[in-house]
Amino acid sequence: MTNQGVTDLTHSGPVGVPVDPPLEDPPANFATVFEEAPEAMLLIGDDRAFLAGNRRARELLGVTPEELRGMRVDDIAADGIEERWASLLETGEQEGSVVVRSRDGTEHDAELSARADFEPGRHLAILRPVAPPRALERGKLSAREREVLRMLAAGATAREIATALFLSRATVATHVRNAMVKLGAHTRIEAVVIALRTGEIDV
Repeated sequence: MTNQGVTDLTHSGPVGVPVDPPLEDPPANFATVFEEAPEAMLLIGDDRAFLAGNRRARELLGVTPEELRGMRVDDIAADGIEERWASLLETGEQEGSVVVRSRDGTEHDAELSARADFEPGRHLAILRPVAPPRALERGKLSAREREVLRMLAAGATAREIATALFLSRATVATHVRNAMVKLGAHTRIEAVVIALRTGEIDV
């Protein structure tokens, strides 16, 4: 993959979004090669918003191209994204094992290879799932899920939680949805009640 090709991708093609004009004419078939690559590939902006993703990435995350462009890295990543993102920008690249969360809450163990500033302000991530997806386990809330439910129990709104925890509202919704699955709840209120009753959170 070349920087020239990435420029073309973010301007046109089935997974791109309009950005700045391309510097040069890229290979005509690059968008097709990117789209049909066997590994999940994602282009990410400085604000951690997804600019583009190929077919394999959309299948992994369970989203459409339009849904993907409305998401951020925070929506699919486990806790610790702030530290990992800062490390990527500082060192220029990152590799390792990560847990990726699809839109329906299913978690995937994957190997990550990422490169910062593949083009200025655009970062490339390649994900290779290494095991079958695993459903969320009930009764085992993450620290972040407990924190979000605790704030809900105290009367905070989703917007207030997102601001306080430096998260997007979509990420807050994902944490709530995952907590509901784990607790067997059908509503946010029921999730809070169950969490309080079982000692997952206190107020």
